[in-house]
Amino acid sequence: AMLLNPWVEPWNFDDAPDGKSSETNHDRTDKLVDTMARALVTDDQKTFLMGGIGSSVMAGHDNCHYDSYESQMERLWGDVWKAAGMEFVFQNAGEGGGCGDSFENQHFCVKQNVS
Repeated sequence: AMLLNPWVEPWNFDDAPDGKSSETNHDRTDKLVDTMARALVTDDQKTFLMGGIGSSVMAGHDNCHYDSYESQMERLWGDVWKAAGMEFVFQNAGEGGGCGDSFENQHFCVKQNVS
C-alpha cells in the first residue's frame, strides 16, 4: 500500500511521516518547485540535473534497472524537460549496501558521488 498510495490517492503535504512539522514538508516542496521553475525560465540553462543516493534499489541491482529510481525519474521527467528544450540528467550514486553504507552515512559523500 505504501508504494501504491501516491499513485491512487491525492498527495497530502500536510502530513509529516518523518516526525517533523508539516511546515518542513511545505518548505521542501516549495524548494523543489522553485528550483524547477527557475530552471525552466533560465534561458542559458540547457540541462536539469538531479541526483540520488541510496541502496541497491537506487542502484538497480538484482536485474531491476528498469525499476530503479533513476529509470523511473527519467521516464517521468524526461519528456517534460525535453518539451522545455532541456535535457534531464539523473546521476545515480546508489550503492549495494554490502560495504557498510546506509542512509545514516551515505549523505557524507553526496558531493563526491553526485555532482
